[in-house]
Amino acid sequence: METRYLFILRLILGISDLILINLCFFVTTALLGKFSGAAIETYTQTAIVINLIWLLSSNLFKLYSNHITQTIELIYRATWRAVCLHSFLFMLYLFLGNKVQASGDWPIT
Repeated sequence: METRYLFILRLILGISDLILINLCFFVTTALLGKFSGAAIETYTQTAIVINLIWLLSSNLFKLYSNHITQTIELIYRATWRAVCLHSFLFMLYLFLGNKVQASGDWPIT
């Protein structure tokens, strides 16, 4: 049986995760635009993709289910799994979608 507190906890976890992901992406994009002169016009497209990837990875690991929200250790484990999958899928999106331009100035050749 789901109590009101578990429902509020699940709601707060989901909303705070999306806010933190968007905030981190916005700060990274702003710093990238400031220091490297990269264009920020693709921000909205990439932000939508980031949110969809996070929703997919959090759904795959059932991050906001009743079973996971019972103990803090299960929340941490599922969160780290979702973060790792999110990072992998986002890097895959960047490289396969030609969003990253490789130059000849790689530090390791």
